[in-house]
Amino acid sequence: DNSVISKSTATIKKYLELPDCIEPLLLHATKDPDMEVRLLAYICLKPSVPKHWVSLQPSTQEAVKKQLLVNCLSEPAAKVKENLAYVIGSLSVILIPNEEWSQLLGFINNHCKSSDMAHKELGSLLLFSVVEALRMGVEGYSDAVIENLKNLISATSQNVQKMVMRCITYLFNSNISPSSFMKLESFIPVIVKMALELEDNESLLQELYENFIDLLEVPKVLQSQLSFLMNTALVIGKNKAIGIELRRIALCFIETAFNFRGGLLKKDKGGVLAVLEVGFAVAAESEEEYDKEEETPVDAALKMLAKLATKVPNTIVYPLIMKGCGEYLKEKAALKRRASLLILGAVSKGMRDPMTENVEDITNTVLQCLNDTSPLVQEAAILTLCYLSESLTPEILVLHEKILPVLLRAFEVKDSGMRNKIFRAIEMFCENLREHQIAPYIKPLLECLVAHLDVPQIEVKRLSLIHISEPTRLGMISYAVFCLKKKKKKK
Repeated sequence: DNSVISKSTATIKKYLELPDCIEPLLLHATKDPDMEVRLLAYICLKPSVPKHWVSLQPSTQEAVKKQLLVNCLSEPAAKVKENLAYVIGSLSVILIPNEEWSQLLGFINNHCKSSDMAHKELGSLLLFSVVEALRMGVEGYSDAVIENLKNLISATSQNVQKMVMRCITYLFNSNISPSSFMKLESFIPVIVKMALELEDNESLLQELYENFIDLLEVPKVLQSQLSFLMNTALVIGKNKAIGIELRRIALCFIETAFNFRGGLLKKDKGGVLAVLEVGFAVAAESEEEYDKEEETPVDAALKMLAKLATKVPNTIVYPLIMKGCGEYLKEKAALKRRASLLILGAVSKGMRDPMTENVEDITNTVLQCLNDTSPLVQEAAILTLCYLSESLTPEILVLHEKILPVLLRAFEVKDSGMRNKIFRAIEMFCENLREHQIAPYIKPLLECLVAHLDVPQIEVKRLSLIHISEPTRLGMISYAVFCLKKKKKKK
């Protein structure tokens, strides 16, 4: 009955506004045989205890602190014990900074040091609850927390390992001292390897690497572990058995590392080769199984390679990438040929200087791929022409006699999606052409574009209307005048 539930909820909320609620709630949490009742009692106590703490008598305060620790040892249900730990964490925010709960710190220390695994699990749970609750206020206790982590880091219990990783994640986001941060860095290989071995580990690994991405922006932080983290991210990024989001984040970590630590990474040729190898392999994956609305590992790999091309000297990276693209273009697998073109487009901005020196050869290669037997490769060639038109202008514009006739012939394809991409390629290429360069193509371009106003697909019509304006703009021939002339001829 919803009305009964609403009335009961309102009654409980009103009751929780009173300081007198603390002792009865704690009594239910301690003695009620029903696990659900104990759980609900702790859920209610979490906000209520800190809220009413100053209103309680000193004797009641001491009794509450003592009973909470006693209940940690006696509570049999894991879910209830977890919520009990949250209550302790919420109270620690008030008491620990004022040094009013030394028993809690001693309790945690003893359980973290214990050889009994159940004690370690309890110690790690309470340690995490306190660290999570204190957040930025943990700075003054970071040495004690790190000492407890040292006692827990080698534990075989997965529950302990998860708590350790979560503690370290919170500490990474706190304002602890540089010396404490350096101590934490030494834990990174252990916790990452630990996370890799855990069951259902992807959310933990994702959380870790998201934090590492943020930390890369802080100078010198993670420097001692950067090589390890890069290598692990490469292993994760290329593993198709791992979830898409974790793979994407791992590749994003490498991209961010080149962005903020490029000065260090560019000196490691072996590391650059490893990144290129993984980048090429992931870029050649099929995207059919992915949600097209979300960034895929293929997208992340291309971004990673694009960033590498901007941060590693062209003298090093250009020959390596061109060699890889050349080899992939010869492959029988269409996905590899497609990947070589996508990579050329992605890195064109970072490798602009050497690519403009070889712009004719590169353009010829891309244009030849428009005749590939695979539609995937053809689409990639069109997309790459868009990138090249943007990155290699004005040098690429002198090749208009090669590029525009090919694009016009490509309009003969029946696939509307391909036509859309060709529209875009024409617009981007024509955008920077001068009047004398565009003049010979105005009539065939307009005839081609106008012809597609008769196709049934609304999107093709819309794009045709949009893109008609671009080639006519420089030639000073309006679409309206062109259509009037065409109409008169028909009459």
